[in-house]
Amino acid sequence: MKYLSKDVWIGFVMLLGSALYWLNAQDIPISPLDGAVNAAVVPKMLAGILGFLSLLLIVQGLIRARFRSAPPEPEDQPSSAAAEPGRQQRLAHHARAVGLLALGAAYLLVLPWLGYLLSIALLMGAVALYMGAVASWRFLTTVALLALAYQLLFVQLLNIQLPRGVLPAFLF
Repeated sequence: MKYLSKDVWIGFVMLLGSALYWLNAQDIPISPLDGAVNAAVVPKMLAGILGFLSLLLIVQGLIRARFRSAPPEPEDQPSSAAAEPGRQQRLAHHARAVGLLALGAAYLLVLPWLGYLLSIALLMGAVALYMGAVASWRFLTTVALLALAYQLLFVQLLNIQLPRGVLPAFLF
């Protein structure tokens, strides 16, 4: 094994990031009125989960590197014409990722105007359609119920103030 795979390197970077996140969570002020669950619990939990997943990525990368076969001999290298479909497939994956980023950016642009409930419903529907879902009554019902569940969870249960939007306030 002459080099470490990208998975191992990314795992190490993420492990370092989770350690730094944990250390920064230590600095969150704790109120004397807090019980066992305080403001630092969720960040520490997220840091722990990230650290665990980073370790799994490192182990997975090391196991793959151990069982990876030797690189092919130069005469066994595919020609540039044979390598072209792989390149086109990678470009298609990158284009698909850019499309998802564009949907996220559109969500952020319409959020102040349409409000959280409508915006999250549109985002979920657009992403599902973009990824190949078929529009149907079941699809629309699922999107509407998920958007309502997110609204109830974040706004009602967790009391997180999310944008109501100009359009819903104007209409209702």
